[in-house]
Amino acid sequence: MNDMLIWQNLRSSLPLLLLTLVVLATGVWSCTTSSHVPLSVREKQERAEESGAVEVEPADLSVVDEAELQRREEERQQKMEELDSDYYARTNRALSQYVKAQEAFFERQYPQALRLVRSGLESMEMADLYALKGAIHNALGQHDEAVADWRRAVDMNPEVVSRLYPGLPQWYETTQN
Repeated sequence: MNDMLIWQNLRSSLPLLLLTLVVLATGVWSCTTSSHVPLSVREKQERAEESGAVEVEPADLSVVDEAELQRREEERQQKMEELDSDYYARTNRALSQYVKAQEAFFERQYPQALRLVRSGLESMEMADLYALKGAIHNALGQHDEAVADWRRAVDMNPEVVSRLYPGLPQWYETTQN
């Protein structure tokens, strides 16, 4: 019932919205001179002709192609579903790579863990991926790279500081003093 009320309100306000857009597009209500003098009728007509605008009577705006509105709404919904689907797919790939990288890290297979983290970051940048990447670099003795990754992780999410990432809590503590 609520959706029907919204749709009716939208349909009743659409002609006014379209008229406003036409008026704004033609510059009928614009003031282009520095003294802010309203445009004359002739100036309004010239601007409308220059912009290619067509004069529309308010009565013409009340006729709205409902099929076109429905088609546009369906396109919008489809696009939103595609965006959501892509987001979830990227998130899933990143998390999957994170879990695999974490396993490799704790098995001390650092080069493999680093490859997996980089693959996860290609799907989606996440603070935990950067924190793990820093811990891997730290374990490999690459302290400058570790600090850069930890800095990035903490910038994204300060709550990422955890003992789960060896070296990160100690580094973070030194930055807070």
